[in-house]
Amino acid sequence: MPSGGGCLRFFLIFLSLKKIRHLPHYVVIYLQGHTNLNTHKQILFIGDYKHMKILIGCEESGRVREAFRGVGHDAWSCDLLPCTENPSKYHIQDDLLKVIKSEKWDMIIAFPPCTHLAISGAKYFPEKIADGRQQAAIDFVQQIWDAECPRIAIENPVGVLSTKSKLGKATQYIQPFWFSERQRKKTGLWLKGLPKLVPTDIVDISKVPEKELNKLYYLAPSPTRAIERSKTFHGVANAMASQWGGLV
Repeated sequence: MPSGGGCLRFFLIFLSLKKIRHLPHYVVIYLQGHTNLNTHKQILFIGDYKHMKILIGCEESGRVREAFRGVGHDAWSCDLLPCTENPSKYHIQDDLLKVIKSEKWDMIIAFPPCTHLAISGAKYFPEKIADGRQQAAIDFVQQIWDAECPRIAIENPVGVLSTKSKLGKATQYIQPFWFSERQRKKTGLWLKGLPKLVPTDIVDISKVPEKELNKLYYLAPSPTRAIERSKTFHGVANAMASQWGGLV
């Protein structure tokens, strides 16, 4: 009789061979918590299936869009910039607020620019408050939050959204090393109609070199530095697709 770990491994192999990719949420959460395998890469979809139309806002990379499309959803990314990492006909280069109003969306996940909101740029806040840039950024986020959509997630680092917007405190803060990534970046999620993300594969960061762990902070100044720093980690994108993609 196989051991507990052996049974889980056999179960995962069976699912893979049979191409079974739809599992109840509680089953996948159990598997993610009781095996060292990267189950979020093997079981990409959880819950009772419902084909959803999903908008990923302010996403230049297309990573979250591709994660949701990979589990069968009609997911679209939207940004003022073209999609360079994952070019696709499912990327809309347009104003997000306009696109939100153009369709009936089942889920909206937005990554609004944090330039005028993140606490890391606090020394510039007086100037940005005076000229209205910070309030404009807050108003933009609040319009996304007020969209007529049953499921909304807004991602942003620690900043003024918790204190100066109607969103209030973040529903949760996550770290990429909770989702198999060997990096650190504390990020807030404001959730409406969606559950908190559950860690899938926690990395022991005590064993990760400091420069690798804080890689994003060591990026040299360049025209693309802000874009690189804003990309969603693959592990986080996969967790969103697996844990939110099965909600009915």
